Amino acid sequence: NTNQSTVTVEGKASPNIEVHLLNKGKEVATTTARKDGTFSVDVTLQDGENVLTATSSSDRGTTDPSDPVKITLDQAKPELTITKPTDGLKTNQQAVTIEGKVTDLSLAEVTINGQKVNVTEDGSYSHYVLLNNGENKFTVTAKDIAGNETSKEVTVYAKFNSPAITNLKPAQNVVIKTGNNVTVELDSEPGISGFFLVRLPSTSETGPVKEAATSVEIQLTEQGTGHYVGTWTAPKGKISGAEIEVVMRDDYGNESRQRAAGKVYVNVKPN
Repeated sequence: NTNQSTVTVEGKASPNIEVHLLNKGKEVATTTARKDGTFSVDVTLQDGENVLTATSSSDRGTTDPSDPVKITLDQAKPELTITKPTDGLKTNQQAVTIEGKVTDLSLAEVTINGQKVNVTEDGSYSHYVLLNNGENKFTVTAKDIAGNETSKEVTVYAKFNSPAITNLKPAQNVVIKTGNNVTVELDSEPGISGFFLVRLPSTSETGPVKEAATSVEIQLTEQGTGHYVGTWTAPKGKISGAEIEVVMRDDYGNESRQRAAGKVYVNVKPN
């Protein structure tokens, strides 16, 4: 198999005799053998199978065709897809599986970053690769016997560390009244999302506190690069020592949680 549309045919005949090249019985080129009987001539191939034979002719007639030489012209590149992962994927995993499919009648190999991978009968491939922290580029290349090849790229971004949380406030206990606000502040990575929970003590002076009151997520808004702020408005009743827990999440699936050192007291003073 070849992907070159022209091939050079070489052979030997009687010296100085006319040589005819045929493709499936139809003449496609002629040349004259050299003094030593050798000859060479360029032949343009047809797409698909070519059956080349040679005859020589003189005043005494034409010889029988030579033994045939079969050459397949294949200039079609393999069809290649990458189905997983999606390009630009962000992950906190240490590895990823690259999956896809290739279609070619005379496939030779599929490689990922130069490493040969297994291909099933239906053309599917799947390969497990380790990731480095940061940008990971993968080139999938499918090549057929004729030398045609198709390449596609996919980039995966990996981040293994959770966002750092610093300068979390309130750092000291806060005593407020109903309707007043508590401001929660912290510094972390720019461009991520965060919220905080006000975790009420199991009981207050007014009796048991419903669990639902502790599950409300209050969004933190980035104000300035990597500085996050949110507020909570004190409800009615007495709350003695509510804890504030902040949660920060990045685009890679990493999460950090931290509780503020300062507790919140509503309509009651700390003991």
